Amino acid sequence: MADVADGAADASSISRRRLIGVDVLIGLTTLLAIVGVFSVWANRLLLNPNNWATTSTKLLQNPDIRSATANYVVDQVYANVNVPGLISSGLPPRLQPLASPAAGALRNAAVQGAELALSRPRVQSAWTAANRAADQAFVTIVNGGKGALAITGGQVTLNLSAVVDDIASRLGLPPNLGAKLPANVANLKIIKSDQLRFVQDIGGAIKGLALWLTILVPLLWALAIFFARGHRRRTLMTIGFSMVFTGVLVLLGRSILETQITNALAADDTSLRAAISATIAIGTGMLSEIAGAVILVGVVAVAAAWFAGPARAAAACRRAIAPFLRERVA
Repeated sequence: MADVADGAADASSISRRRLIGVDVLIGLTTLLAIVGVFSVWANRLLLNPNNWATTSTKLLQNPDIRSATANYVVDQVYANVNVPGLISSGLPPRLQPLASPAAGALRNAAVQGAELALSRPRVQSAWTAANRAADQAFVTIVNGGKGALAITGGQVTLNLSAVVDDIASRLGLPPNLGAKLPANVANLKIIKSDQLRFVQDIGGAIKGLALWLTILVPLLWALAIFFARGHRRRTLMTIGFSMVFTGVLVLLGRSILETQITNALAADDTSLRAAISATIAIGTGMLSEIAGAVILVGVVAVAAAWFAGPARAAAACRRAIAPFLRERVA
């Protein structure tokens, strides 16, 4: 009898140690899952030109962001183009002294006209194409220069000339105004040549994490269930709760990120607060979708584990569907 009792105690001790190991494995996998969610989001947003272009278009469709962009475009035009001179060239000699006051009065109208132009499908299509080309260049750099788009000069730029030209034509300014703007205005530098190595390293890390963690995390959770012999229903429920925790933590991190970045960037200019907040919210929209999907899968796992358990309500549910399942064996 003593040997039987000792054997049972040893088995119980081994089972407890195994469950502790399973819980530790689930905890580590949860941390990897959090990193995986962020890496998948970054990979889908930054390394997919179509997703980047779609997100960029959503940004321009936001009223706050569109207003800030219109102000930026008009400011750059007035800072780099002799608008009074352009107006004066089209006036009779007697009215030419009015060119400077007219240019100042035109500024607010120009902002409104630019904002209206940015809401038009034609301008938004040019914006989408420019952003898709810029992100394709970024992807090409990450891939080591291999891709459909060649890299010239070792940098990625966002070409806004077509957008500026369309806005200028709507405001009655010369249609080739984009060509008169400085290169650093008409072509915004996104990545400089001395940043290529760093960008390639970061891009490669994002691609690697997104791929391997997407494979590794489900395998580790499955491994935890495999090792939890005799306690697999409990382990499945724990994994479900870890998925829900992962998704909720990512959503919380997104909220904190939005608040902190907005406060940091808009500290000196509160007029940009709404535009910055909207930019972060739209840019991380896909992150929210991924986190929501993880939460949904976690809830399903918890519900499945509960449904298979000894709870009175779960047993009643199983009895209720038993006739239906017997009639439809397939």
